[in-house]
Amino acid sequence: MNLLNRKRMGFLSNQALHALGALLLLAGAVGGMIQTRILDVGGISNTELLQNMQEDPTVMGLATVALVCQLLEVCAVPIFSFLLVEGAAHTARFGRYFLRVAGLAVLCQLLWQGSLNIVFGPVLGLVMLWFFRRYAAKTLSNRIIRTLAVIGTLLWSILLGVEHGAAFLILTAVQWGLRKKSWFRAFGAFLAAMLCGVLSPVYLAASLASLVLYFYDEERGGGVMFINYAAYPVILLVCRVLESYAV
Repeated sequence: MNLLNRKRMGFLSNQALHALGALLLLAGAVGGMIQTRILDVGGISNTELLQNMQEDPTVMGLATVALVCQLLEVCAVPIFSFLLVEGAAHTARFGRYFLRVAGLAVLCQLLWQGSLNIVFGPVLGLVMLWFFRRYAAKTLSNRIIRTLAVIGTLLWSILLGVEHGAAFLILTAVQWGLRKKSWFRAFGAFLAAMLCGVLSPVYLAASLASLVLYFYDEERGGGVMFINYAAYPVILLVCRVLESYAV
């Protein structure tokens, strides 16, 4: 049983997971910058991009780096889903927590290009978790309400085009349901991420990243909450500045 004791094996604090997630999002932002500003993905056709890759090894190398960065960004999804569940489960002021996350999503959108940014996934996730908390009793009517909450937020994430939104919500629902199951929560996240591979094969990388959650030590760790919220907007801001100087 000691092998299954996450508390004893854990060495990653809440703050460490935040830092790891931020690094993964940084990789994703760099990959996006390579795609849009250097490879001109979206500005040229796929056929032209493939032709450029065949003619120039440098383009092939950059495309490979961009793909690896995208896979690393996807690895942040189960980590931040886990952190959202932890926050929602332990906060005494759910409404204030929701407003902080929603404010962060709006701020990031000012620096984002394209669809709704990844932070809107946690916003919808908190809406879903509110229903999970409010209708937690194990009655048939409450189960129906919780199921409708999952379906409703999933549909909204798809309709609004939230970056990684559907996968984030699936992982959040699974991890909330298993949050009291100790080490099994990480395994559940692994299976949920594998399921998300149906949406896109890139989420298979997230299934491996979800195993990191097994080493959570249930400690907050050092650091300041402001840094956790400021990390992603700063990453986006730096990328926007660098893009303005890109050729």
